[in-house]
Amino acid sequence: MTYLSRLAGKLSPGARLAARDRRGAAARHEMTQIDLARCICIFMMIGVHVYPGVRETTLFYNGPLHGFWLVYMDFLGRASVAVLSFFSGYILYQQAARKSVWNIAEQRFRTVYMPMVTWSAVKILMVLVLVLVEGGSFADWLEREGLNSLKGWANDLFALTDQPANLPLGFLRDLFVSIVLVRLLVPALPWLWPVVLAVTLVLTLFRLTEPVVLRPSILLFVLAGACFALSGRPLRALSRPKVAIPAAGLLLTVFLAATLMPPDTPILAEEIPNIAKRATLVFAILLVTDQIVRRAKLPELAPVRQLLFLIFLTHGLVSQALGELWERTGIANTSGYYALFYVVSIAIFICVGLILNRLVDYLPARLQVAIAGRARG
Repeated sequence: MTYLSRLAGKLSPGARLAARDRRGAAARHEMTQIDLARCICIFMMIGVHVYPGVRETTLFYNGPLHGFWLVYMDFLGRASVAVLSFFSGYILYQQAARKSVWNIAEQRFRTVYMPMVTWSAVKILMVLVLVLVEGGSFADWLEREGLNSLKGWANDLFALTDQPANLPLGFLRDLFVSIVLVRLLVPALPWLWPVVLAVTLVLTLFRLTEPVVLRPSILLFVLAGACFALSGRPLRALSRPKVAIPAAGLLLTVFLAATLMPPDTPILAEEIPNIAKRATLVFAILLVTDQIVRRAKLPELAPVRQLLFLIFLTHGLVSQALGELWERTGIANTSGYYALFYVVSIAIFICVGLILNRLVDYLPARLQVAIAGRARG
C-alpha cells in the first residue's frame, strides 16, 4: 500500500469514526478507573475512625494486632487521602480550560466544603444532646467544644484555621482550599510547574502551609495530579505495570529507609516517610484499578461513589454513638471482642449510609447538596 493510499485510509470517515470510538473507550476506561479508585479509597478511609481510633490502646492500635493497624489503617486508610487528592488535581486541570476559578470554587464549595460544614454542625448538636443527657449544662457544652469565642465557632463549623468539630472530615477543608489554590496557579503551570512543584514539596516537608492548608501533603498531591494532567498523557501512562510497579517499589524503599534510618531533623524524619508512603499508594492504586477495569465489566460507579461519600460523611458521628454504647459494655479495647466490634461498626456505617442515601433523595435539592454534596431525584 502506497503512502497516499494509507493517508486516504486514515482520512476516511470510517477511520475517523474508529479513532473517535477508541478515544471514547479510553475516556470511559479512565473515568471508570478514577471512580473505582475513589470507591476503594473512601472505603479504606472509614476504617481509620472506628472508636476509639488512636486515642487509646486497642486490640489493633499498640495492641497484639498492631500490624493490622499499621498496614490497613495507617498505610492504606490514611494514605488514601493522597490518592483522592491526586485524582482531584488531575481532573481539575482537565476542567480548567472550560471552568474559571470561580466556577471551580463554587462547584467544590457545594460538593466538598458544604457537607463538611453540615456534618460538623450535626456533631456540635450531637455533643450538646450528650452533655444534657449526662446532666451537664449549656455552659458545659460550650466549654467542652471550645465554643466560648467567635474563633471557636469559626473553627468548629468552618475549619478556618483549625480542624472542624467533626474531625474525620477535616481533610475536605484542605482539599477544597488546595483545589482553589491549584486552579489559581494553572495559568503559570505550563512554564513554571517544576518550580511550583519543588516549592510546594519544600513547604510540605517543613509544614509551612498552615493555616492556609493544615495538611500540606493534600496540596502537594493535588498539584502533582494537575502537573501530570498538564503533560497531556492519560492515566494509563502511570498505571502500566512497567511504570507503576518500579515507581511504587522505589517509593516504598524510600519509605522504609526513612523509617529505619530517619534523618536527624525531626520534622523531616516524619514527613519524608509520610510523603513516600502516600506516593507509593498512588501508584499501587493506579496499577490495581487499571487492571480491574481492563479485566472486569464494571457497572456505572458514580452512584456507588456518591453512596460511599455519604457513608464517609456520617461515619464519624455513628462511630461516636457506637463508642458510647461500647464503653457501657465494660469490655476492654484490647479484648478479642473488639475485633467483632470493629467489623460490626463498619457494617453499621454502611447501613446508615444506605438508609440516609435513600432518604436524602426526597429532600429539596439544596438540602441534598448540603447533606450529601450532590442533588438527584
